[in-house]
Amino acid sequence: MNQSIIQVFRSWALVLIVAVAGISCGGNDPALEGTYEGSIAMEDETVLITLKIMEGKKAILTGLYDESVEGTWKEESVGDGLDKDGIFASFEFSDYEIKLKLLTIKNGFQLMDFTGRKKNAGMTIHRSFKLKRANPKLRRVSR
Repeated sequence: MNQSIIQVFRSWALVLIVAVAGISCGGNDPALEGTYEGSIAMEDETVLITLKIMEGKKAILTGLYDESVEGTWKEESVGDGLDKDGIFASFEFSDYEIKLKLLTIKNGFQLMDFTGRKKNAGMTIHRSFKLKRANPKLRRVSR
């Protein structure tokens, strides 16, 4: 009798491990793909940006520094927990590398952090940009 309880426990443990691995190792959520717009109030100006999230982990950012650049995105844990509740989007401009930390909210994203570093400046870390209005929202305008 004791032997059968151990086997049942092992079977359920295996099912749980397979289920967790299947959920956590899944691909990017296709529901995130689409076009988002919002304004960012920086120290010297307010800019309207457009962020296009595409399949294949590609992204396009338009409106920042009067340029349109292609970059990448990936689902990540952005909030307080361990759930993948947002995305990191990375872009390379001619002189800077930019990263956006975006929390998924209803009908869009909320910018949680906006960092950058100067290219070719050695091993420098990304520093957060100071915004006049903290945590602006980017709303979905199309799928």
